[in-house]
Amino acid sequence: MLQTEITLPRGVRDTLPERTAKRNALLSKVLSVFEDYGYSEVTVKFTDRATGRSIALRPDFTPQIARIVATHYRDKKTPVRLSYHGSVVRQTEDASGGHRELYQAGVESIGNSSPEADAEIIEILIESLKACNLKDFKIAIGQVDFVKGILDEAHLSQSERAEVLDAISKRDSTRLNEMSITLKYGELLVPFQALLYLFGGEEVLDRRDENRLITNERSRNALDNIKSVFDILKRKRLSKYVSLDLCEIRGFDYHTGIIFEGFVSGLGTALCGGGRYDDLLAGFGYPSPATGFAIDLDNLMSAVEHQKD
Repeated sequence: MLQTEITLPRGVRDTLPERTAKRNALLSKVLSVFEDYGYSEVTVKFTDRATGRSIALRPDFTPQIARIVATHYRDKKTPVRLSYHGSVVRQTEDASGGHRELYQAGVESIGNSSPEADAEIIEILIESLKACNLKDFKIAIGQVDFVKGILDEAHLSQSERAEVLDAISKRDSTRLNEMSITLKYGELLVPFQALLYLFGGEEVLDRRDENRLITNERSRNALDNIKSVFDILKRKRLSKYVSLDLCEIRGFDYHTGIIFEGFVSGLGTALCGGGRYDDLLAGFGYPSPATGFAIDLDNLMSAVEHQKD
């Protein structure tokens, strides 16, 4: 009999019963935390009404949550607190050559622009990881407006701006030094060179005035914002799970304020990520501030298994 080899698309994998059971056990703990904080679960599906077949793959949950809120929650009291879980498929594999298909669980808080809303989101993330008995993790927090303010002050061309952002994303101090010499406004890149070293604990906020780092209002406001969020987490005795990274620019064009990622020793990729995205809902005709995060359940499972070794 002629056998036809059946293969999955590159970066997609089957999840067999044993691994599914382990992932579901973690998912149950995470969803319990979401529920305890008052986040109601929604289901997002793409199906053909005539056949019931799936007609699209989710690249990301957040835009779909934004659509649901703009469509169904316009007259509801804010903030609207929603949670979700399910698979997403990215167009490309991640930087580590990993899988394109991810199983995520996350929450979104819509309608509250305050530091308290950002702190609540980070608190839920921390409590979710703790509920899974994960140890030695850190949530690295940044603020994109801090970098945007310094960039605006430098008055760079679009290509120069892109080059600076690329160097910052790679934390390439040598390139920034070279650009300081060659660019017309090179002297204004000095703050970026210092920016590369602004990461760590609470002491980062004490060093924020070094090397003319905050000479513009946008960056000052960003620092005030990240300090407010940190202070709330500190009062809740959660600051030991947090680090600050003022050089972080992940999702630079998408995020509008606080951003964060979760890491654990021994795992070379992020467990989770999130932040504020106040501009997204306007695209659905319902301008509203928003913040949230997503946990990669497979990475979380790998981290939990790794710490047992």
